[in-house]
Amino acid sequence: MADHSSFRGDLEIQKREDGFGGNLTVAGAVTASDFVGLRNEAVVTGDGIKTRFVIRHGLGVATPFVSIYDANGERVYASVVCLADESIALEFAEPPSINESYRVVCIK
Repeated sequence: MADHSSFRGDLEIQKREDGFGGNLTVAGAVTASDFVGLRNEAVVTGDGIKTRFVIRHGLGVATPFVSIYDANGERVYASVVCLADESIALEFAEPPSINESYRVVCIK
């Protein structure tokens, strides 16, 4: 089995139909360990009452990029408030239904 835990050289990024893409040049080497701690996930579950959920991301940044997804993988939108202790607060306009779960992805 090939070792895919490191990379050195140029990496071609294929263009998609939406026009995203280009080239990425790596100066030196990139290893899998360079990406550890760049992303955390959590799940919030509704109770039909609460509209605010606090999540500790622990990424060492004040303003992570946050995406929220429902059980079907569709994006869900809520206000995101960055808190001082490496946490975020998600604020929904309407409380998520009882046992309605959302996957929250925080990226450094």
